Formats: sequence, structure tokens, C-alpha cells
Amino acid sequence: MGFPRPSLIPSSVLGGDAIGDYYYFEDFVGGGQGTDATDAQFDSSTALIATWLRTATNDGTIIRCADAEAGGALHITTDTADNDGYEFQMNGEAFLPAAGKDIYFEARLKLTAAVAPLTSIDWFVGYSVTDTTVMDGVTNRFGLGSNGLDAGGADIYAITEAASTQTDADTGVNYVDNTYFTIAAHMISNGRIKYFVNGKDVATFSTNIATGAMTPTFIIQNNAGAAKQMLIDYLFFTQTR
Repeated sequence: MGFPRPSLIPSSVLGGDAIGDYYYFEDFVGGGQGTDATDAQFDSSTALIATWLRTATNDGTIIRCADAEAGGALHITTDTADNDGYEFQMNGEAFLPAAGKDIYFEARLKLTAAVAPLTSIDWFVGYSVTDTTVMDGVTNRFGLGSNGLDAGGADIYAITEAASTQTDADTGVNYVDNTYFTIAAHMISNGRIKYFVNGKDVATFSTNIATGAMTPTFIIQNNAGAAKQMLIDYLFFTQTR
């Protein structure tokens, strides 16, 4: 089976493209400009009609902007204090690991610390149980980001968390300030997770695999003074039915 995969990762690396029967894809094209107060898709921490639920620690700005990046992007800027930031989770936990059911996500993004060093950014993109403090640890999640143990940093970590125990591994790839990179993770059945950065297979876990229903999640958090920014070109989440 095929699906409209926007992937930069060759299907030969993924083991074929028969991954998902249902999916969510957001390319941030159109939708106009707005702030966290006016962009309805990303504006709510409580409303049941919201596609994404937002948890903010001191509001910065969230701008869905189609004219500042080719093809559009979501611009997220934190406030300036330590631990300021945003957590976004899709409303509802519609992705459930199970035998014979593959789960995949992919995102293209860039991070910038402006005048501060890259060691001052914490971030995560992937799947997680619904929680307002995912960066502090949760019962189940998997994805890529900072490992939360080294004060941020430009290292990209592969992460899985099960029964509140985190396993992570440095992928050996560092992101570059204000430069786009692509990340992806593929849960194969419910027993193995493969991780990719810029189209290359960088890590595999076969133990401590996340279980339980999860939802698409992305986070940026300030680890020191000065605002930080995450720009997301696209998000793609999918699972076999």
C-alpha cells in the first residue's frame, strides 16, 4: 500500500513505503499570519475544538506564516527566561502501538538560539502520551530531540520512553543553528524503532519500546536567557490501520 509520504528518506531505507493507512500532514502553506491569540489551529490549551493543545510557560509568539519561508512555516519564539517555551500536542491519542502496526513520523525544522549558544535549547518532536510536562519525562513517548540531561546542545538524540524509563542515544549528528534538518522515526510493529536524520539511518532501539496510546507532539523550551526559535516546515504522522 502507498501513501502520500513527503519523505526525504528513500523507501529502500525504510523497507518499502507501506507504512500508513491514516495520517496527519501539515505543510503550513496558507492560513494567513497570526499570533498565538489568533491562529485558531494552535491557540488553545483547553478548547475541545482545537486541533492542537498548547501548554505555554510565559507566552512568546506563534506565527503561521506563508511569506517568510518558501512553502510556508510555523514560527515559534519562546520568551526570554529559563524554562520558557511551548509544548504542542494533537488533541486526542489516536496512535496505539500494536503487533503488526507500524507507526512513523517525519518533520523538517530548524532551531536558532539568536545570541545565546545552542546549548540553551531543549526540544522534542515525535509521539507522547498527553501530558503538560513531556520534557520532564512521561510514561511513554518516542522521537528525537535533546536528551534533557546536557543542558540542551546541538546533539540530536534518539529517544524512547516506556513505563517512565527513558532510553536515549546520541545519533552522532548535530544540527546547525538556523539551518533546516529532517528527522524521522519508524516504529516497526511494536518491537523496534529506527531513527533517521537527514535521510540517514542513525539509531535503532529494540528494548524499552514505548507502549500505550500516544499523540503527535512537538516542544521547544528555553534553557537560558534570550529567546529561542523553532521553525517547522512540515509535520507528518502516520500509522497502519
